[in-house]
Amino acid sequence: MVIEFKSGIVPAALQVKALATAIGIVFLAEGVVNAFVSLAHRSPRGWGLANGLVTLVLGAMILSMGPAGLLSVIGLLVGINVLFSGFDLLCFSSRFHPRLE
Repeated sequence: MVIEFKSGIVPAALQVKALATAIGIVFLAEGVVNAFVSLAHRSPRGWGLANGLVTLVLGAMILSMGPAGLLSVIGLLVGINVLFSGFDLLCFSSRFHPRLE
């Protein structure tokens, strides 16, 4: 990818678009899986369902963006996904620990 940046703007844009398409497809699949898993659990579904829906929306946003804005926004969108996934995992793991009172 770095070599493509040296060879010009068009090959570099194609590489960024390919990377963004792969990330968008992964986000769509991850969002569907997260949403279904959170709906399958009997416990409170809040962060799991929110994580699935946000990941679906981020995947759709990435796939619908043009190549001009992808490079500047893709890191932000991946960061939002990581943040929501982290909250989801923290809430999920807190259910296995007894509360100290």
